Amino acid sequence: MMRFARAAIDAALVLAVAPSARAQRRRGLADYLALQVHPGAGVGPNADGYDRRMTIPPEVAECLGTTKAPPAWLGSDIDLRRAYYFASYRFVRALIEQAGMTTFLRLYDSDSTENELVTLYGATREELVRRAGI
Repeated sequence: MMRFARAAIDAALVLAVAPSARAQRRRGLADYLALQVHPGAGVGPNADGYDRRMTIPPEVAECLGTTKAPPAWLGSDIDLRRAYYFASYRFVRALIEQAGMTTFLRLYDSDSTENELVTLYGATREELVRRAGI
């Protein structure tokens, strides 16, 4: 438990200074940490929580694991927003479960996300998104 608490503190510090291009990882990590503390809770725009299936639209999946700025529809389309948060959480959870929080935070700090995914996780962004069930 102490190891997780330390990782959560470290992640919170990273969240406070993360640039906007890392928004997807920030949202996914925030939801991941919230659900570690309170499993099944409603987080972000998903008041019903994440204990359900959701089809992820291609325009959401193409944002995962990139340093693209959040898309304009994130503020205007509630269905895409819910899918974006849900997919971000699932992707981050899969990465942390595969290689741990320390490795994920190395990715989080990277300016070259897609290259770093291959280095840290041994697979392309597309493969890791697929493995996350997205």
